[in-house]
Amino acid sequence: MDRNAQKPAGSPPQDRRRNHEKQTQGGGEVAVAGTQQDVERGIRDIPCALELPRGLFGMEAQVQKRLRQMKEAGVTDVWAGTLDAAALAKEAGLRVHGGFSLNLTNSAAIEWYTAFGLSDAELSFELTVHQAAALGGALPRGLIAYGRVPLMLTRNCPAANGPQGCLKCKTPPVLTDRKGVQFPIRCTGACSEVVNSVPVWMADRLNEIRNMDFLTLRFTTESMDERQRVLEAYRSGNAAPPPPGSFTRGLYYRGFQMEPAGRDRG
Repeated sequence: MDRNAQKPAGSPPQDRRRNHEKQTQGGGEVAVAGTQQDVERGIRDIPCALELPRGLFGMEAQVQKRLRQMKEAGVTDVWAGTLDAAALAKEAGLRVHGGFSLNLTNSAAIEWYTAFGLSDAELSFELTVHQAAALGGALPRGLIAYGRVPLMLTRNCPAANGPQGCLKCKTPPVLTDRKGVQFPIRCTGACSEVVNSVPVWMADRLNEIRNMDFLTLRFTTESMDERQRVLEAYRSGNAAPPPPGSFTRGLYYRGFQMEPAGRDRG
């Protein structure tokens, strides 16, 4: 994850471009892509942060050890999407950037996480852009403006539910629903993450995102060429939307709606 310096108040929000520096397999290993020397060289050129898995399930000691190693290599920042991961990063003396899965949806939560010691945080993507803009508190905050948002976090990989077990996939496997829509699967930490079939796209509506300190571009299955095109679209600030059906606005305009208690779903 790299982060540019924040712009003065009133300017468009910065983008936070996130590549996942860690790779994990079914055995629960915590690893950072490349050697420690690669990490040391990289952080001299590009501000970066480690992303901790959202599901640890007994991996805490491994994560603590790896955080110490990365701190010695010069890493200073961590993305944490759960309270236990944020606590581990704090104990290691690293700056903690809160993730979307901390579910910051109101000003009270922002104030609590400010006191907890977060440097900044992604707001929940279940907020509308208007709800997000209205939140109070002093904690710097942002929204996911691009990317396949996670739909499910599963203890076991759905693609490994077969006689051969874990396939050690080199490219993300997919779940296919009854309509033929494919949902990629990413194995991270001790869990697997099922992400949406299409990415959130807001490059053509950046002027409608207010009171944010940064935006997150969340890359998962994209090729390097696709990532470059996305970056250029968000940098230009006036990009046209992709073809219909190839993207979503998420919940940023319609919001999250609870069904009345007791309503028959059948």
